[in-house]
Amino acid sequence: MQGMAYSKTAGPIPLHRDHGQRGSSERSGSVQEKRPPQSSQKNFQPAFERRDTPGRGAGRPNSKPSGMIDPYGIDIAPLNVFENQVIPIGIHNLSKTFRPNMATIRVLSLGTKFIPKWRDPNLRHTFKKFGDFNKRMQTSMFFSETSPGTYRLDNKFRLKSHFVPPETFNEVNEFCWLLRDGISDLVENFIKHDSSSNLGKKEKRALHKLVTEKNRIHVINDTDKNLGPANADKPDVIKECKRQLYDVDTYNKLSFEEMKLFLQKSIAALRRTVERHFYLGNCSQKEKEFLLSNVFNYAIPHFYIIWKILKNPIVGRPIVAGYKWIFTPASIFAGHFLKEFYSKFDSILNDSLSLVKLLESLRFDKNCFLFTIDFKSLYTNIPVDDAINCIRKLCFEYQNVIPNAHFIIELLDLVLNSSLMVFDGEYFQQIFGLIMGTNVAPILTNIYMAMLEKELQQKCNSDPKLIWPVLFKRFIDDGFGITLGLRNDVIYWIEKFNELRKSIKIDKYTWGNALDYMDLFIYKGKNFYEDGKLSVSIHQKETNKFMYIPYRSFHQRHTIKNYVWGELRRYVRYNTEEKNFKKLRVRFFLRLRNRGFRKYMLSKLFSKITYTQRDELLKKDTPLSNASNSVTLQEAERRMILDGEKALAASQEEEVEAEDFPARTVLLSHNLNNNNSTNNNNSLTDPRNTAGTSRHSRVLSSEGWNLVFSPPWLCIYQKTLVNYICLRIF
Repeated sequence: MQGMAYSKTAGPIPLHRDHGQRGSSERSGSVQEKRPPQSSQKNFQPAFERRDTPGRGAGRPNSKPSGMIDPYGIDIAPLNVFENQVIPIGIHNLSKTFRPNMATIRVLSLGTKFIPKWRDPNLRHTFKKFGDFNKRMQTSMFFSETSPGTYRLDNKFRLKSHFVPPETFNEVNEFCWLLRDGISDLVENFIKHDSSSNLGKKEKRALHKLVTEKNRIHVINDTDKNLGPANADKPDVIKECKRQLYDVDTYNKLSFEEMKLFLQKSIAALRRTVERHFYLGNCSQKEKEFLLSNVFNYAIPHFYIIWKILKNPIVGRPIVAGYKWIFTPASIFAGHFLKEFYSKFDSILNDSLSLVKLLESLRFDKNCFLFTIDFKSLYTNIPVDDAINCIRKLCFEYQNVIPNAHFIIELLDLVLNSSLMVFDGEYFQQIFGLIMGTNVAPILTNIYMAMLEKELQQKCNSDPKLIWPVLFKRFIDDGFGITLGLRNDVIYWIEKFNELRKSIKIDKYTWGNALDYMDLFIYKGKNFYEDGKLSVSIHQKETNKFMYIPYRSFHQRHTIKNYVWGELRRYVRYNTEEKNFKKLRVRFFLRLRNRGFRKYMLSKLFSKITYTQRDELLKKDTPLSNASNSVTLQEAERRMILDGEKALAASQEEEVEAEDFPARTVLLSHNLNNNNSTNNNNSLTDPRNTAGTSRHSRVLSSEGWNLVFSPPWLCIYQKTLVNYICLRIF
């Protein structure tokens, strides 16, 4: 064969075309003389032509590369480099001038939740916060046990303070110092200085440039529906914000003097209301301090938008971030009590999982149809006065739900009518609708819309054409229903709903046998015509970039594992048919591979979650709620021991990945166990000598330090806490 050479061991070897011809002629025995070159002079080329000519000896380029050469490109890097790299995805680019290089694209592809590792961990100040840790342990012990053997789990309306307990507990001090000594041994003997980084040099420069030039020319922010970050030109962002803020029907522009006068009146009204109801006994001293906590230290909320990239044309969703606003505690306080009315309405939907559980238990007629509705700009179109009046009627109807109803209504009035925001140095007051960003807004919206639905349902008795759905659920502004009527009946139902209030309108709806609702796809599956059970699966939008946290992010390893497990559990719960779960499972595996996860680790994580666990996961309730405010010592120990065993098992799995971590853990546990063995005869842990000790000392069990001496939320095994703190620090 021409152009090929054969080896006794390696088989055919491809050669150059000239080499192949020469080799064939030599083997045939006809060796021909080479023709001499026509000219012996060397052809010289100009310098600029030689630099532009490809080849090994072509010379250096005129300028350095601009960064567009990707070192991870398929034509430069070896193939094994791509095994665990994050595939560049980019972001939703809405800018007309943003032209990033490859390093910037890779940085943006890491996502907004990526944590970079800039430098080596500073081990010189390992115990800088040790005194604060000890003080928090002492304070927790001082306030946690309301009576001997009973702990208080309710921490509502708690404020941070620098309180120092008047008495200290020797058991807490002993545990803290033992823990410090063990960690110190780890630092001195086993901790190796890790000089590795999760960003390359070009990526660090690109990230530094993005940070230093933040919001100067371009604005990068998350998008609506969590579809990944988006980049837009700053003039376009300002134009969209001002388009909304200059709407005179919704916002009122204030001068600097008007803003100061507005603040003075708002603070005076809040103090006057809280003081009066404190005198009447409608709030405690602790609640009073919580409500007035931001009066002297506050920040005016700032207005910003997140892009709705699913809309055409793309518009911004207004958000008012009021983390340190004067009325933020009052909004939290009012929302906490108003949420008690959720149980009085059947149409309020807490989350997608609640709907899945409901559809699993219900059976429907074979002739039913599904429909969804969507309200237009619901928050900013709810009339505040009408919403407050509805809450008054609700409190009068259910007088035993909220004991301090008058106080809650007055606080609600102050929160909704005292909205102030700043944007680009200008001050605005929202005069119509609810503020998107305050804590009470979604709770009040759910209750207000539920009362409107109740009003419409009462009209069905007098209007035979108006057919109420067999099932109707709504999550804030997204509604889902099942009806026995046809499309015209649904349209008539929507028209009657739009007549209830002038500003609240349903602008979109879908109808049929299968449709999308939030993150669910609900349809009539193969079992529907047999038993009337609807099927569900997960709906994933095409514009979603699935920018999961990369594996090389500087998150704790348990955080990475838990979000993978949580997503897999969601796939199990939200898929009625196993084949849909398997399809999503494969896609999720490939998407995580694109985020830098190793095959071995993913196979190990994915093996923990199977579809056979679906019934168990659907039956699992939410964590402990505020309904149970106190537990006994035995119950607290039992719960924390179970949590400790789970955490210990998880930490032992993490030891497989870390090479030197087992030795560190064994040494620390060995040192603590040796110290504990010398204290087994301590009178504090002896049940026969509990009479002369403090009431907190009776918490210790006969095993001594097997239970950490701390409140129930820290009562876990010693080894578990040690492993957790080691992972947390190092």
